[in-house]
Amino acid sequence: MLKKPHSLIYKKAYGTYKGMLTRCNYTKALNYYRYGGRGIEVKISRENFIDWYIKKSKGYLNYTVDRIDNNGHYEINNIRLISRRANIQKAYIEIKKIRKISLQNCKRANEKRKIQVVIGEKRFSSLNEAGRFYGCQAYIKNRIRKYDSKMPNGTKILTN
Repeated sequence: MLKKPHSLIYKKAYGTYKGMLTRCNYTKALNYYRYGGRGIEVKISRENFIDWYIKKSKGYLNYTVDRIDNNGHYEINNIRLISRRANIQKAYIEIKKIRKISLQNCKRANEKRKIQVVIGEKRFSSLNEAGRFYGCQAYIKNRIRKYDSKMPNGTKILTN
């Protein structure tokens, strides 16, 4: 392939390759934990990468390298060029997925906290409420965990 060390496309390709190496090999790099810290390596020689980049970019400078398998290494068969805009959109979609999952996890945790507690004649909507009323939330939780669900005076603790 044509290698023009002074051309803009060559400099862009070389800079991209240096960035890949830095993220994967230099422990003090800002994003090392996302790349080298996860075991991702650069398995392409500089010359092969620059040839590939020049060939695929067709002279355009607004492309970025994207790994097809996000957990895979930087290898010729695992990278592609995409526009900056597409890369930003891809990151936004991934962030939305992560937020959706964390929201679902929060909802599940809140559902677990909504356990109803009945102590004697009194009905409480949560363990926290029962604990505040009796001033012994930890005691009530321990009594429920052990199968001896009774208050010190013998009153039963019921949950649903």
